[in-house]
Amino acid sequence: MVFVDANWYPRREATVVAYLKAGTGGVNVRCRLTEESGVGEVGRSAWVTSTSWTQVVFDVTLSPGVCLYYLQLTSETSTSDLYCQSAGLYPRGFTL
Repeated sequence: MVFVDANWYPRREATVVAYLKAGTGGVNVRCRLTEESGVGEVGRSAWVTSTSWTQVVFDVTLSPGVCLYYLQLTSETSTSDLYCQSAGLYPRGFTL
């Protein structure tokens, strides 16, 4: 979980960049960014089925003010191992 001050992001627009992989082949994994105060999910990545690190990028619109967000990994298979590394939140249009 992380506190985010939306004032640091022009027009409250941001991009999530993360690296995901599934623990075993044939398993789907994705991440979603959720705002905890009741707004819920603000964005989600595409599904990844690879067991190698795969970059996902998706845009979100942040809630005004300082809010608590968390990045959640989800899968269609509840017993699968899911992995994420190097997740970050950047102003939209930022180039890595």
